[in-house]
Amino acid sequence: MEDARLKRWRPVLRRAMMKVRPEYFTWTPQERERYGARLPEDDHNALYKALRPDFAARFGATEVDRSPHFTSYQREWADTLLPLKGVGEDYFRLECSIPEDKSILEFPRLSDFDEAQHRVREALNQEDDPRYVAKSYRGSLWMTCAALYIEDEFTRAVLSMTDGYIRACLSEAAQKTFEALIPHQYVPANDHSQQEELKWEVDAGGLEGQLAELQQRVWEYEKARYTALSVPLGGRGVYLVDESSFAGSQLHFVFESPATLQAVRFRSFLRDTRALQRPLEELHARVHSETDALRAYAEEQHAEILRTYDPTIARIYSYPKVIVFDVGEGDVQIRAVIRMPRSSSGSAE
Repeated sequence: MEDARLKRWRPVLRRAMMKVRPEYFTWTPQERERYGARLPEDDHNALYKALRPDFAARFGATEVDRSPHFTSYQREWADTLLPLKGVGEDYFRLECSIPEDKSILEFPRLSDFDEAQHRVREALNQEDDPRYVAKSYRGSLWMTCAALYIEDEFTRAVLSMTDGYIRACLSEAAQKTFEALIPHQYVPANDHSQQEELKWEVDAGGLEGQLAELQQRVWEYEKARYTALSVPLGGRGVYLVDESSFAGSQLHFVFESPATLQAVRFRSFLRDTRALQRPLEELHARVHSETDALRAYAEEQHAEILRTYDPTIARIYSYPKVIVFDVGEGDVQIRAVIRMPRSSSGSAE
């Protein structure tokens, strides 16, 4: 009797696997799943080579060879390989970095994976800075990408904790508020001619210093809210946010607490999350409460800055650069570096 997993295989994948690893079809279902969950890099590259002619014929060689991210080709590629790489009843697959000597099968529950990733991050932080105090685990999923089949449809998934989801909404609301209160744009910096990468700086029509001051105050507000939001409420719910677009189906799974993660198994991911599903209106109410408060604070600070701003007083800020990347198959290149104003006098890094 044929393995149920093989019924999802497209003919093009069968032909490719026969070239790359013909013995695959003699293995037990358990052996096939273990192999796919930790597909060797050499086999992955060989499969790409075997599949490339078919994809190039359908999408064009230029589309296949350029950056695969967020293209119809990339989605089709992921859909084709998911029956090989995915695990459990939904063919669930994490699309994030996992140590080479491990696979998703070694983390039965979502909490097992998330806590292991948290420990690795905290250890790296301590290596970078011996003074760093490791944070206790409270659930750290944030914008983790995955893929699965939902009612036979290939679906992109994003996994986040509730606090991380709200933080992302706050950040987006802050950017829109900055644009509404002090319209601005990014323009090429005057001194980029000697640089390898294109540098950009902000142009706010002479209000660059006021914009920088407003951003600093609102970002400090955001930091305070992040700290408050990072304390789990203790619920065991999951919110399913439909983020589908013309590019295809996408669901954002938003988890309330570590206890929720502990109740979700990778092998039955969709069934477990649906059993814990909460009304989306609850999440929307929390998001609206936070974003409304942020906008009110920003408007109040904006009015005060316009009244009291003194351009002769230089203020030193610590803004990070925003680096825009072009990502290709094994190739990462810097496309632009956006430089934020460093002081209220308009000087930039």
